[in-house]
Amino acid sequence: MVDSETQLDGIELKNAHTILYNYTLIHTTVAAIDTHQFYLSMWPGILSTIRVSPEMQELRDNKMSVWYHYRDGYQKDIYTFKISPSDYQKQNHL
Repeated sequence: MVDSETQLDGIELKNAHTILYNYTLIHTTVAAIDTHQFYLSMWPGILSTIRVSPEMQELRDNKMSVWYHYRDGYQKDIYTFKISPSDYQKQNHL
């Protein structure tokens, strides 16, 4: 368990340059999710984690794409975030 709502189901290597993290939101149904709001709330944190986390350094060094796939408690697809090197290598300009 990642937290009280999120379960990490597994990690897959999709190809030589893409890693996929599969998650289940165990207390949620896809019908209860506004996928646009889900994207807006999750994207900044996911991107920040990839950009700054020491655990992600090897993935950054190898210019890997990182996908985060979320399902509901009934294993119905909610959303897949697909983060490419061009996403996490961009610099924020204010």
